[in-house]
Amino acid sequence: MYTTVSFSYGIIHPSLLARRLFHRQILSKIPSLRILTPTSFRDFAAQTYIDADLWVLYYHRKQITPQQTLNIISYLERGGAILAIHSAAASFKSSPDYEKIIGGKFIQHGPIRRYTIKPTGDCPNELKLQPIQVKDELYFHQFESANTILYHTTVNGTLEPILWMKDHHPGKIMYFAPGHLSSTFRNTHIQDLLSKAINFLLSKGK
Repeated sequence: MYTTVSFSYGIIHPSLLARRLFHRQILSKIPSLRILTPTSFRDFAAQTYIDADLWVLYYHRKQITPQQTLNIISYLERGGAILAIHSAAASFKSSPDYEKIIGGKFIQHGPIRRYTIKPTGDCPNELKLQPIQVKDELYFHQFESANTILYHTTVNGTLEPILWMKDHHPGKIMYFAPGHLSSTFRNTHIQDLLSKAINFLLSKGK
């Protein structure tokens, strides 16, 4: 069994329903996971969870303590794996260290719309699926050129990453941009993609 800690907080953004569907439709359907769900943000990135195999970051928060930041870095340095979802990239904007951990940050978003996401040439075969139709907020990011872009969409001829991976040697982090609407996690193709992403991270982790 792989121990997974889901640091998931929010009532409106991310919505309680979106967070519940992510757990129900994705995490809970991976039989190899033992899922822990700390309910208080005081427990975020706590040393208690430093030996877990996977951390999930799905929240929208303004303040992170220096110790929480150091704990995330320590976790990755020990070979930990992180999956960050949607508004995790819009959190802790005053922390350059957190931005480096994620591999980028949210800049802006447009209206909720339909768009198509596709695997890139750098996407591992284990994660490749046919193009997926999504209806959600489309986040725009400032991101590091060293990130490995796994899935993208195209807006006015410009590539916008949807799923990227960053190496922290030996740890890894993946960031998935959609997740504003709860219906995103009812999309069976998104369920498949995120399940594959989690299994990929676990296969490369500790």
